[in-house]
Amino acid sequence: MSEKVVLGDWKPKERRYIVEWAESKYPGFKKRFNVPIGPVPQSIIEELGFERGVRMYRRWRPYCDCLVYLPDKLILAEAEIINPKNAIGDLLYYRAILPDTPDIPEIKTMPVEYTLVIPAELKWVEEICQKEGIKIDIFTPDWIKEYLEQWWKYTSKEQITLRELRKRLVGRL
Repeated sequence: MSEKVVLGDWKPKERRYIVEWAESKYPGFKKRFNVPIGPVPQSIIEELGFERGVRMYRRWRPYCDCLVYLPDKLILAEAEIINPKNAIGDLLYYRAILPDTPDIPEIKTMPVEYTLVIPAELKWVEEICQKEGIKIDIFTPDWIKEYLEQWWKYTSKEQITLRELRKRLVGRL
């Protein structure tokens, strides 16, 4: 039985999406989610020590959605359900700062593959990703199909007009 997906409730849909993708694509391999990447100022490390400095500076570092450890490479994945443009920009930024990440030593010894996880094929996304060396993985579980259907209805011109009309009518009562 399928779970009812509601647009108005707040649930971490992209977090669920990336976890399901990683578990289905790479079962049995080590995975980390919401991984801080990028440099930690040397002054912080010198003052507090490596472990404490990295922990303390965590909140100011960007986070990648998922890091999968394979025997021959690392997979850095970013998921985006609605707007893949955001995830492409994030992946390009992560590629620039990842070599300066002090607390993931595997980065220095293993190749890193950058992956965009999206629910549908989009020509313009494929072109950009191919040009930038980003792999695309299409992952579409049933609950995502239902969520996207509701999203498209919600953002349709007709539904926007109806919501605006209801707001005006309520405002006049």
